[in-house]
Amino acid sequence: MGLVNSSRAASTAFGVIVLSALAAPGIAGDWKLTDRFSTSLSLSDNIDRTADGESGLIWDVTPALALTGRGARVNGAISFAPTFSQQFGGDDENRFSLNMNGSADAEVYENVLFVDARSTAGLTSISGRSNIGLGPSTGIGNDDITQFFTLAAGAELRNRFGRYADTRLRLDLDLVAYSEGSLDSSESESLNFVVNSGSHFPILPWTITFDTNTTRYDDRDDTRTSLDGQVRYRWDTHWLARFTIGVEDNEVQTLREDTSGPYWFVGGLWTPNPRTRLDFRYGERYFGPDWNLDFSHGTRRTTLTAAAFQTLTSERAERLGNAFLPPVAVGQTDPNIPPSLDPNTDLPPVLDEDYLNTGVRFGVALAGRRTDVSAYLGWSQRDYEFSERSEDTYSSGIRASRRLFGDYTAHAGFSWQYTDSSFDGDSQSYKFDLGASRSLGRRSSIGLNFAHYQDDFDTSASTTENRLTATFSTSFL
Repeated sequence: MGLVNSSRAASTAFGVIVLSALAAPGIAGDWKLTDRFSTSLSLSDNIDRTADGESGLIWDVTPALALTGRGARVNGAISFAPTFSQQFGGDDENRFSLNMNGSADAEVYENVLFVDARSTAGLTSISGRSNIGLGPSTGIGNDDITQFFTLAAGAELRNRFGRYADTRLRLDLDLVAYSEGSLDSSESESLNFVVNSGSHFPILPWTITFDTNTTRYDDRDDTRTSLDGQVRYRWDTHWLARFTIGVEDNEVQTLREDTSGPYWFVGGLWTPNPRTRLDFRYGERYFGPDWNLDFSHGTRRTTLTAAAFQTLTSERAERLGNAFLPPVAVGQTDPNIPPSLDPNTDLPPVLDEDYLNTGVRFGVALAGRRTDVSAYLGWSQRDYEFSERSEDTYSSGIRASRRLFGDYTAHAGFSWQYTDSSFDGDSQSYKFDLGASRSLGRRSSIGLNFAHYQDDFDTSASTTENRLTATFSTSFL
């Protein structure tokens, strides 16, 4: 399914959901529309980010809008930023790309019918080698970069049976689409039925959940069905224990002989104070152990996060999950740009199959009076269920910004990624950037940024790029 047809069908579904939400009573409320118009000119010594690239100029124009608000029964937030990029040099190519992140939910019929929709769009790598801060003007002539689009829409019916139980019946439709001819698009339908205990069961609240999902790829359908029950027990105001047991029946692409059977989980939640949270679980499914641990701690100026996990997922599931983050502010861009990829190299495509994903992540953010610093460190391992490919990826990065004298702000950053793949060997990429910006009043600003990129691959020649970018931004609303 191509992006054009998929986008048309998705847009229709999205429009139905949104119009239903907007037609609901209670849309009046506190809504804010903001805008940001940005244009930049970049001088690059490797305009296509390839092994034999040429130098040239890149002109970007980005008009961005953001709408956020809350009504009595409607909430929404969306950022929309299309970018037109034109090369002057190389093959003088151009690109139109869309970056979008939005969500909306509404109570159509009070306490009974709820609808929601979420969507995102951006650029990604076809080979899956790296997506470190992919920018609209990155490698315009590079065939490994493509546009993606995601959409999820859902409707939920709720009912209450006095003090004994609450029920939820939910239908979800979602889509992941790519530019025509680049990667296979896919869509899925899910039905979820949940029965939660009511206030009549204060000591041991329970939940019964039935899930069924069908994901449709170009060459196959994957189906997953499960039924489980969960019991919870709160020891005190800080500790909550959870116990789950269930059964699943799956028909997915894998080399395993059995993908069905019983499963179980034990876990808990520890919140010693409003600033600290530890959520953990451990269990067994048909592929073996399934576990995760998430920790966060915040103070007035510091935020610490840590996570460790092992679970079965897919590129599709991770893209949908990453898409549903809060929309960024208008005009906010990620200055990181991914490593180069040689379009003439026989690259492995992103695989539409499940993989066992194991990893750890650490992050810290410090907010000072004039200086902000953030850093991260991570490792992940993917073991694919059908192709038997495996990948180990290590990544780290640090970024700092400081408000200088007057209206000046300076920033610097470094990011690094190393991947060891059983398919195409080792690859290593890093980026360094340094820049400054100045406010020209309440609406406008100018900026200057220098970035250096270097990429080393076992299966293709190494590449580097140095880029100097001048940017002007303003708003009209």
